Amino acid sequence: MKKEHLWRAAIYGAGVLVLALGGSLGTKTGMGISPINAIPFALSSAFPIGFSMAVFVFYTGIIALEFLIRGKHRRWRDLLQLPFSVVYSALLGVFGGWMQVPSALWQRLAVLAASILLLGLGVALMVNMRVVPNPADGLADTIGWALKRDMGLGKNILDGCCVAGAFCIDAAFGTIWTSIGISTVISAIFIGRAVHLFDRLLRGKILRLAGLDHEL
Repeated sequence: MKKEHLWRAAIYGAGVLVLALGGSLGTKTGMGISPINAIPFALSSAFPIGFSMAVFVFYTGIIALEFLIRGKHRRWRDLLQLPFSVVYSALLGVFGGWMQVPSALWQRLAVLAASILLLGLGVALMVNMRVVPNPADGLADTIGWALKRDMGLGKNILDGCCVAGAFCIDAAFGTIWTSIGISTVISAIFIGRAVHLFDRLLRGKILRLAGLDHEL
């Protein structure tokens, strides 16, 4: 295997780990959760299932929705998002198992900031390697494609639907405001900025290491 391929695999793997760590931290603020994880968190609060299992179920549904929206234009390689979901859900379970919810407000804010930065870094590392996107990014891209717009609009629509869906689940099962909170709003605003920051800082370097100079 070429050195560039090893670097590509290593950077992508690091992105998955960092993304899972950031996602796990986001559940520990006690002030809401990132929009894309809001529905799984609402499900894990309403039903006797763990957060990591709820994420796997949700991501499986997302992959099915991608295929439904694309119809005859479906991409079979998108099925690779399913094993990604298995690995990512397992990592959420591992990281979440040893993390504790902080009590002081400043600690919660620090955890939120760390979560946003880690999620931004994880997405930047993964997306630039052009391997397998996480299902949420895959669906955002699919929504943008269906509307003949870019992935950014698809991301905004998906985040809005996730927040609305989580609110409905919380309201229906008496866990109102469990999933949606101030950190949900803050995450929706700043995760994209964190992705942009790390993309500017790292993109050129990691693309060269991975032999993807043509992407520059």
